[in-house]
Amino acid sequence: MVETILQHWIFTEFVLPFLLIFTIVFGILEKSKLFGESKQLHAIVAFVIGLIFVAAIEPKLVVENLILFLTVAIV
Repeated sequence: MVETILQHWIFTEFVLPFLLIFTIVFGILEKSKLFGESKQLHAIVAFVIGLIFVAAIEPKLVVENLILFLTVAIV
């Protein structure tokens, strides 16, 4: 069976969980204005939290399983 770029292990284990956490944290920071009006500061904080999240094993496994179910639910 042919493997696409979306099925590659790097994409499913690192890129998708990072993007999901980055987007959620950035959205929460933008809505709550916790650090003021600076979008750059919100992006940097969300980026760091996303990297920390991807480095942790257990939370990343939970999100990987959720991504599989969410993609099926969206389709």
